[in-house]
Amino acid sequence: MKNEFRGKFEIVDIGRVKPNSWNPKEPIDQNSTNKSKFEEIKENISKKKLYLPIIVRELQESQEYEIIDGYHRFLACKELNYETIMIWNLGSLVNEEAQGITLDSIYLQIQASEVMIAHLIKKMKANIPDVKEMLKILPYKEDTINEYLHMANFDWEKIKQEGNKELPSKEVECPECGAKFNI
Repeated sequence: MKNEFRGKFEIVDIGRVKPNSWNPKEPIDQNSTNKSKFEEIKENISKKKLYLPIIVRELQESQEYEIIDGYHRFLACKELNYETIMIWNLGSLVNEEAQGITLDSIYLQIQASEVMIAHLIKKMKANIPDVKEMLKILPYKEDTINEYLHMANFDWEKIKQEGNKELPSKEVECPECGAKFNI
């Protein structure tokens, strides 16, 4: 099968990019969880810079671009006073196609395993022993990193010996640190 790609990478004036009217995520000013997540996105961009382009479509009549995916990264960049922004321009699309791609970007993601994240962070800690240094490269706060490190040391055999013959299939609470995670 021949490789086929859609769109092109560009760097444009941030003032030429605008939000769409159909974003299916609740506004950050109406949802405290989303507001907190937005602040984490902004902190991550401040720390590491923007490295994921905003997916857009062209609006021919105004020579502007409308966001299909990446509104919160875009908003964070605006608040961080970016003058230009990276975009992946899908060209001119009808509304329904652009809306379908917005839904693709949400639906076509596979959820990460909390346990696997914990073990990856533990592996990283072997080379970066200072959690403060890990904060520079990870998108998490210090307490979250420490929770993951506790999760990585979770003793399944101990749980089995205490009478649980089967491991839970969804959410588990670590008896040592109290952190809840999905398996």
